[in-house]
Amino acid sequence: LEALGQRARALPQFEQALAQARDAGDPACEAAVLVRLAGLYRRDGLVDRARASLDRALQLAQAGHDGEHVCAALNGLGMLEFEPGRLDAARVHYDQALAHARAIGDRRWQGLLLNNLANLEGSQGRLKACGARSEEALAMAQALGDRRLEGERLANLGMLSFLLEQWDASQAHSLAALAAARELGHARLEWGVLTNLGLLAVSQGRPTEAVAHLEQALALARGLGNRRGEGQTLASLGAALAQLERFGEARACLDDGRAILDSLQDHASLALLWCGMAECEALAGEGAAAGRAYAHAQSLAVQTRDGGPSEVSLALARVAPLVEQAARTAATRAA
Repeated sequence: LEALGQRARALPQFEQALAQARDAGDPACEAAVLVRLAGLYRRDGLVDRARASLDRALQLAQAGHDGEHVCAALNGLGMLEFEPGRLDAARVHYDQALAHARAIGDRRWQGLLLNNLANLEGSQGRLKACGARSEEALAMAQALGDRRLEGERLANLGMLSFLLEQWDASQAHSLAALAAARELGHARLEWGVLTNLGLLAVSQGRPTEAVAHLEQALALARGLGNRRGEGQTLASLGAALAQLERFGEARACLDDGRAILDSLQDHASLALLWCGMAECEALAGEGAAAGRAYAHAQSLAVQTRDGGPSEVSLALARVAPLVEQAARTAATRAA
């Protein structure tokens, strides 16, 4: 049920399995269920529940010398830090998990963690390190014959190429990842790749293509119950609709996305959303509103990243001339 995106139905079944594992005195099973529960809690924004579940899973796994679930719990703790932009704290957990995976010779977990560390390096602007981690992770997935992991690594390389402004490579990697996701019925990966393809199309001024990708991504995010993903997709969809001069729809998307991301305190995603707001207002000829939105995006960007290329820095650079032109036009009208 979880794999199919039916989280509302999966949650009570996992909670029942947890109670049964505890009644049976089976710490290995309890740790495994706690890790899965934590993933559900995290995607629902229930961060405290997710952290408590992972802390307990880690304690049980370490006591039982259960290497796989030590890796899983540490990785989950890293993801809890990564998503709101606490990147140094995320690195500590990912590094610990990778060291443990190498110590026990678990190549699958090594690949997963190399991919997560590649995402982290990219978020901190260390693109050379990101590329090295990504290529190592892709080679490991292909050697294992793991199509799912291969698709996830291809998606990561698609985003890396995007950050490097290698548009053709980004498109090629992302389309290969999309094919893998659909082949496997991997809805979460399909959502992520479609969102990235939409962001790429927005960045290149292909709004009709972007809307097609992003409307599919939005349906997937909602079907998965992925609130963070829904907010992120709405941010890019709002920018695409603004490029089509569908300003009412764009503002509605951006307002809905902001409400979701505000509730999750996801400042990194909010920075990208406010870039979309600035673009929308600039294209609509509202110079003052565009300037305010752009300044807020800049403020959020400073809070959530360490420098170097990112989705937000590329969006800020792309939107800046539009905001400046809107301000000049407003000043001319006022004069």
